[in-house]
Amino acid sequence: MAKWNLSKKVQIRLLNLGTQNEPQVVKLNVNLNPFVADAIKQLLKECKDVFVWTYKDLRGVPPHLTHH
Repeated sequence: MAKWNLSKKVQIRLLNLGTQNEPQVVKLNVNLNPFVADAIKQLLKECKDVFVWTYKDLRGVPPHLTHH
């Protein structure tokens, strides 16, 4: 099984897929090839509705399990 290890030296860029009032932020490596970065941004924007952004988005999970 592959392991994901994010080095502390990796520089990231924040990309907001939502709005200023309701941000939906993802992180991208700043060193990505510009063509690849643009393709990833486009894919994320097109598919942003499949991500769980808030506890309210956790359909099927009882609310009492999502609150701290």
